[in-house]
Amino acid sequence: MSETQNLTVVQAVRDGLYTEMREDDEVLVLGQDVGKNGGVFRATEGLFDEFGGDRVVDTPLAESGIVGAAVGMAAMGLRPVPEIQFSGFMYPGFDQIVSHMARFRARSRGRFTLPMTLRAPYGGGIRAPEHHSESKEAFYAHEAGLKVVIPSTPYDAKGLLAASIRDPDPVIFLEPKLIYRAFRGEVPEEPYTVPIGEAVTRREGGDVAVFTYGAMTRPTLEAAESLAEEGIECEVVDLRTVSPLDREAIVEALESGVSVVDTAINYRNQRSERVVGEALREADTDREAVLVATKGGFVPFDRERPANPGQWIREAYVDTGIVDADDLVAGQHCIAPDYVDDQLDRSLENLDLETIDLYYVHNPETQLADRSPEDVYDQLEDTFTRLEERAAEGDIRQYGVATWEALRVPAEDDSYLSLAEIVSRAREAAKRANNAATHFRAVQLPFNVVMADAFTVEAQEGAEGAQSTLWFAHDAGLNVFTSASLAQGKLARAGLPEEVADRVEGETSAQQAINFARSAPGVTCSLVGMGSPDHVAENVAAGTHPPLGADAFDAVFE
Repeated sequence: MSETQNLTVVQAVRDGLYTEMREDDEVLVLGQDVGKNGGVFRATEGLFDEFGGDRVVDTPLAESGIVGAAVGMAAMGLRPVPEIQFSGFMYPGFDQIVSHMARFRARSRGRFTLPMTLRAPYGGGIRAPEHHSESKEAFYAHEAGLKVVIPSTPYDAKGLLAASIRDPDPVIFLEPKLIYRAFRGEVPEEPYTVPIGEAVTRREGGDVAVFTYGAMTRPTLEAAESLAEEGIECEVVDLRTVSPLDREAIVEALESGVSVVDTAINYRNQRSERVVGEALREADTDREAVLVATKGGFVPFDRERPANPGQWIREAYVDTGIVDADDLVAGQHCIAPDYVDDQLDRSLENLDLETIDLYYVHNPETQLADRSPEDVYDQLEDTFTRLEERAAEGDIRQYGVATWEALRVPAEDDSYLSLAEIVSRAREAAKRANNAATHFRAVQLPFNVVMADAFTVEAQEGAEGAQSTLWFAHDAGLNVFTSASLAQGKLARAGLPEEVADRVEGETSAQQAINFARSAPGVTCSLVGMGSPDHVAENVAAGTHPPLGADAFDAVFE
């Protein structure tokens, strides 16, 4: 077993530098005060004494010179690791970064690689003024030819730094100052790498997925635990690499036979749709064999959360006339026809598709915070009419509603919406759009062994009286896509209740949970998050086990 050290993030960075310099004589460090002083944050402490001034080079205070010298070194076969004291000081070197560092391989038509890793402490949290608290990773993530890596743990700090130094292409390695010394973690003494471009799931969850990186990873995990106390299981994915984003899991899923991909325009500030679009292009699979579903309702940011979200939404959506301020609920949700029309156009562009197979109105029950149910139904009918028109034009094949609470809570609940009324409004919308039949064909709602309300609660009024949403949807000929199959990862971690686990086939708890969800009457497809290729393989394998029969499923609730 490898020996480990209990290190902070900045100590892990130092250990990563030391290890790579020990293993490869071509690795060297340069920058202001990195030598005898050991760096402003002591990330290079002791390296000068160990490797000498030829490999740990103190430079003048000239960022353009630091980056430019490193570019020349890398072009000649060295592996330089230049340090900029603070990321806000990188601006004087910006021309060298974007004009030379990023473009050297392309400019030389592949004759030269540029194995250099530009390190910089970045981000706020240490109460430093001016340039010291900036988070400008988006600058570099959008520059072709650069990889952008941001660790969130001591283990990843050393492993990602090693992978960056060994990479043949230039890497911007940003180190969150906020977590430099905030906590410790076990770090192997031996050399190792953490792959660039591979995200990691820090917490399993089936209700919602949050993608994060760097210093925000720990607060995100804490928030997820708080949500879990309210019954909302949140999957937390640490990107680790901002550019390139991890598409491997999606591509593997598609090539493994996964035939449904579900996303939403607001997921990861539109990046989720864009990555799905890229994966569809890259995967060796027939586009017509994959049902692509997305959603519109929550106002999405573009790539990153702005410093002032309210102002951004006002300027981007209200002032431009896309959203009427009166239609905006909680400052972030709108299902008005013109807005949904706009979002559909953006989703088509993000996904790079001519037609979206299934388009959901996202969580319409959010509108109930400011409106009566009748007003919500009226607006849904107007929006459905617009979607019927878009279906007739070929932009979507079918549409539906994706909900969290609306279709599984009792009628007296403040979040309740009647599926019968929604279906009725969709039929009326088809008439208004002069369509022979409605294109309203699907609903999405959470369902699993510990959130079985869609089956157990008789919340809908059917032709013969009260019935569950699943049975109503079945009788109405609607497809049902269930979310939260793993109860935000709880069922994967803790397993199903023993009396249920004994009845359901599957090699793992996750597979059993998936098979239980897809065994429910009327369920077309059970959705499950796939944060890594390993998750893909495990989840796809669930389909090799038969679901419960009707009698066996009913017996669970007897």
